[in-house]
Amino acid sequence: MNEVLVWVKTAVRLCMSEFETDEEERDNFAKMEQLYNQYTDAEQRQIRKIIKTQFEVNDKIYIFSVLAQRMEIEDFQGDFMESILEGSFDGYTGSMLEWVSLVHVKGEYRRKRIFHKKNMEQFNKMLGIDYPYLPIKQRNRKRIVIVAGQLLNILHAPTRVLLNIAYVLQECFGYEVLLFICPSNAGLPADLCLQTSRENVYKDFDDMPIQITYREAEFKGYQISMTPWSHKEYSMMFWMIYVWNPMFVLDMNTANAVVGLAGKYTTLVSFPMSTACPISEGEILIRNGRKEDIAEEEYIAMLGEHQVQLFMEENFPVLVEASQSNFTREALGLPTAQFLVAVVGNRLEEEINKELIDVMKKILEETQNISFVMIGGYREIKDYFVDEVFNGHVYELGYCVDLVGIYKTLDLFLNPERTGGGFSGGMALYAGIPVVTLPECDVAYNCGEEWVVQNYDEMIKIVSRYANDNDFYNEKVRQAQKYGETNVQERLVHYVEKLLEGIYKVLEERE
Repeated sequence: MNEVLVWVKTAVRLCMSEFETDEEERDNFAKMEQLYNQYTDAEQRQIRKIIKTQFEVNDKIYIFSVLAQRMEIEDFQGDFMESILEGSFDGYTGSMLEWVSLVHVKGEYRRKRIFHKKNMEQFNKMLGIDYPYLPIKQRNRKRIVIVAGQLLNILHAPTRVLLNIAYVLQECFGYEVLLFICPSNAGLPADLCLQTSRENVYKDFDDMPIQITYREAEFKGYQISMTPWSHKEYSMMFWMIYVWNPMFVLDMNTANAVVGLAGKYTTLVSFPMSTACPISEGEILIRNGRKEDIAEEEYIAMLGEHQVQLFMEENFPVLVEASQSNFTREALGLPTAQFLVAVVGNRLEEEINKELIDVMKKILEETQNISFVMIGGYREIKDYFVDEVFNGHVYELGYCVDLVGIYKTLDLFLNPERTGGGFSGGMALYAGIPVVTLPECDVAYNCGEEWVVQNYDEMIKIVSRYANDNDFYNEKVRQAQKYGETNVQERLVHYVEKLLEGIYKVLEERE
């Protein structure tokens, strides 16, 4: 028991500490993680029980937020979700805590859904949305509202998906399209939760109507950043949606819980940009693929009486803008004679863990002519690779706007264990480089089974084969090139057509 108490006291002190360097912070928490993993199950439960029972709600939220982000222990991620469900927050704070959970907590779909609904209710108390329900037969069948969390540049994958769907709806199917952008971009109190990210926004759209041209088509709308006075803009948005009377509102993966209130008076269709079930109270939940694990049971268990899942048989096409750049390895500071493996992600600082580092280390021990190119993230990650084997074999490019152009200088795309990365993987195939991914993730869904390995041991072997077997590699390059030759526009139109057919079928059944 004394050792357990010492662990808790030390961990809490670290959670409250400021470190001179990121490396110092990682080392301290790594030692605590190692100690935790050496304890028995009973001792681990005791550690968590002490934190849960001896601290006020907001204090334990902060402690578990740090432990969940600084240690690779899923217990603490669940404890963080449990703690925020105990708290009492306004819609803004709750929605931002929800954003933290989306970024840093694996799984926990049930708790995330419960918290999302709780945040919706808080926004409703603030806004008082009480418009009469719009009968389906009386809606304008040629109008659709699209809501999203971000509208950035065309090289931003979610923005590219949004604009292409809006383009097809408007230019190919004759719909009027109105956009609303509702980012989760507020700050959280520093003593409530460790917050390392929020959604970026295009500042020129703040406090001004959106007017954007894409492929010679014009789209209009509004962006509402999350501020203490946003309730006025949110009220305006819901009033505009009501009087515009669209056939439905298409929520494209918006994290901000306020969007769910549109479902009080019209049909909310929730469209995820992954294979997971949307965290939404929307009436129609679009599914791009079906999970083959216990997560699917959890999705079904959380369906409300008003909700239905709409499974798409077609894969959503990866939308890629052709690169106009001519990068070279020399200009990028990359070795010219090495086999270069890309590891890509906007949150690499969270996705690089001990297991992935060990995999990379074993790959280098088998094949010395390989180097890893880390792309994405906003913090330096070189301190993760301190082992001598990584010397001269890890390069960091940071965030890259023209990802396709960069890919053309590399040899292989490696996808670690995670849910996301689907668009990055598809873009790699479009650029003509093969992909290696684990199953049950967005990359596997977007790229196809031919690029899937079953576990990290198989990944180590296949990467080494790519680097050493030219005939095998060249055949895989030809497969990747075929992916890029597919008529993406035609596939997208077909996908949207099937999406609309599925939505209208549900609406007709409920008229």
